[in-house]
Amino acid sequence: MALKCYHWNDPVLELRYQHLADIKKNNDISFIVPCKFIPQGTTIQGETNPVLLMDWIEGVPFREFIFRAAGVPRILDKLARLVLRIERKMYRAGLAHCCIEPDHIMLGSNASDERGVLILLDYDNIWVPSLAHRNILEISNPDYQHPGRLKEGIYGPLADRFPLLLFYTSLTAIRVMGPKFLKEKAPEQGLLFSKHDLENPNDSQIFKELLGQKDPFLRGLILEIQDSLARPMAWIPALEDSVKNITQEAEKGSSAGPKSTSIHSQIQGPLKKNPIPSASKIPSMKWLPPLQIEYFMATSMRASNSTSIAANATQAICSAEKNSAMHK
Repeated sequence: MALKCYHWNDPVLELRYQHLADIKKNNDISFIVPCKFIPQGTTIQGETNPVLLMDWIEGVPFREFIFRAAGVPRILDKLARLVLRIERKMYRAGLAHCCIEPDHIMLGSNASDERGVLILLDYDNIWVPSLAHRNILEISNPDYQHPGRLKEGIYGPLADRFPLLLFYTSLTAIRVMGPKFLKEKAPEQGLLFSKHDLENPNDSQIFKELLGQKDPFLRGLILEIQDSLARPMAWIPALEDSVKNITQEAEKGSSAGPKSTSIHSQIQGPLKKNPIPSASKIPSMKWLPPLQIEYFMATSMRASNSTSIAANATQAICSAEKNSAMHK
């Protein structure tokens, strides 16, 4: 078992884990680790705070595994499909993680004994419709977040779309460019993109270099990120929809030329001419109320992961090629 200890208490935490347990009983979300929230877990100097008990997960941190598998295109493709799979299953379950970053993802075995799958960790910010009016408790790593998220007060399914797009695009770029490119370009914490790149995409060297590649699918993904950064987050489509549309455009060859644009740009004109739409023109989303973001800190006892199991994880994800569950 793994133990996470909090040095603060908030009633929202208990509600989140109660709802998460209920959702897990009725949905196929094996990428969520079984856990038990104990409101009165520790008492230190008269102050009582909660603890969280979780199953111990044997696996490899997501970012570390990508560096190990950077030279194996087949594995990178599998990881990209697993990212799509998580988005699809969270949507079906009416669930959002809202704090997606590599530190909160591992490659390992889930509760259904599937090997070589992605496991999400850290559920303190979990979103369900009944908690849509609550505040988030932690802000994610800015290397993986839309720069406008705090300003727009995004909490809910929209919060996961941009980081998942970044993950999928990074995996595709590494597959196309190779391990040397990853080693040379990876920022200290990000995969390929940093906070500076996301805040200044027009001046970003990594964006310019990837847009100069001949691969039409990769170009389409990069343009999709740029379009997403130029608009409020309410405009960002689901990753599955983006991938489907970009694939269709790539097959038609419309993304191959130097004047090609992403799906949004084809509809609304060149990126640089697109003004930010007013709030009144953003699609109505009743489940996404404006929020006043509050900051809290939590300390945790995280399970350490032995790098010796990386080889087993690689073997597992390769063998999973014949497992149809991976494609569901």
